[in-house]
Amino acid sequence: MAQATDGTITTQIPARMDRLPWSRFHWRVVVGLGSVWILDGLEVTMVGNVAARLTEDGSALDISAAFDERDDADLGRNAPLLGMFPLRIRHWLQQRRAGR
Repeated sequence: MAQATDGTITTQIPARMDRLPWSRFHWRVVVGLGSVWILDGLEVTMVGNVAARLTEDGSALDISAAFDERDDADLGRNAPLLGMFPLRIRHWLQQRRAGR
């Protein structure tokens, strides 16, 4: 139970959480998130190294350094967000039809 004295809240929740056992599930979560974190960092490093080479003259792709301009970069960053909105609207409509 939480008790308030002089604007400070005292609670037993952290002590109760510390007494909970650390199980195999917790290790799975920690190892899974850690490995994804490492892979994400590796992917960002690889893209950063390859992108510079693709803009050089004589590369196999016709990509110019003009892609680094703000308008093109903003479009590339925001494109996944545009795909999320129709999915969210569809989910909302399905929930509404189901009466939830």
